[in-house]
This record gives sequence, structure tokens and C-alpha cells, in this order.
Amino acid sequence: MPKLTKKQKQERDKKIVGGVLAGLLLIYFGTKKTYREINAIELTENDPDEVLLENPETGEYEVQLYDAMYFVSSEYFKGQDFPDNWQSIANYNSLIIDLDVLRANFGAAVQIVKGYEPDEKYYSTCEAVQITAVNGQNNKLFKVLNSMINQPTAGNMKKGTIHLFPDGVIEYIRTGVYKNLNN
Repeated sequence: MPKLTKKQKQERDKKIVGGVLAGLLLIYFGTKKTYREINAIELTENDPDEVLLENPETGEYEVQLYDAMYFVSSEYFKGQDFPDNWQSIANYNSLIIDLDVLRANFGAAVQIVKGYEPDEKYYSTCEAVQITAVNGQNNKLFKVLNSMINQPTAGNMKKGTIHLFPDGVIEYIRTGVYKNLNN
């Protein structure tokens, strides 16, 4: 990876600081924000380069896990070793950012029931997750998710395939193409 110029480093650092401030504001005011509104205050742009941080000892770039507001990496990886490639970690970061925004808009706790699986398509590259609403309102959570990925005003939240299973579990696969398997 080429070295960043001083200006590029300053812009990257500005976005990181802006993201921290945006997260604190969101927590403090407890308001529901759309993905576009959160983007406007620079929480994230779902840019994989933002997860690359320079190691000052080596001058090389390392992939860092996104420090989510509502989720911890152990919920997603469930004891599995982290993937050994930067793209999967970048995918994880983008997925968890999407889940943070979903959780903020849903307004109640969301639990990850299935995450990283090294031998399953989409799950092995951190592009899929299964979730439930802790309060049992899975139909409402599904509607919020559906509206966020199906609307052009949803900002950068990646479109994908969604499915509400009979047991209330919701699957979200970040394919880039909207598809509701319940329709």
C-alpha cells in the first residue's frame, strides 16, 4: 500500500475524530438518525481505507476492527479466529457500522445470533449476519432494516438480501442488490 501524504493523513485523522464526536453526540442526544444524517456528521463513509491505520514502528498499514457503539466483535466472531485478510475485516467493519445505524434507528437492543463462519459463503467474508430484536419485535426490526436498505435516502447502507425466518431470526446479506425473500 502506498504511503499517505501528510494532507491525506490529516484528512483521515479528521474523519476519525469526526466519527468519535458523532458517536458521542448520537449517544448523548439519543435521537434516531438516518444513515445519511450520520454520514453528514462524518461517522463513516463505509470506506475500507478508513480501517487502515499506520503502524508507527513499521510504517506499514494494519487493519483495525471498528469500535462499534452497540456491538462487540466477540458477538460476531463467537470464538472463531478473525479472518486473515484485510478485505474481510473491512467487510466486517462496514457490516457492523450498518448494524450500529440499524440499532440506532430501531431504538432497542439487537442481538447477533450468527456471524462469522469460515466455511460459509458471505459469512466467511463478513458480508452476512443473522440478528434478532432482544425485545421480540422482530417484525418491526425487519421493517426498519427493509426500509433502510430499500430507500435511496438510506445513504450508503449497502443494499442486500434480507429474510425474516419463521422463528423471528433476520438474515442480512450485503450483496449490493436489494432482495426481500419474504415478498
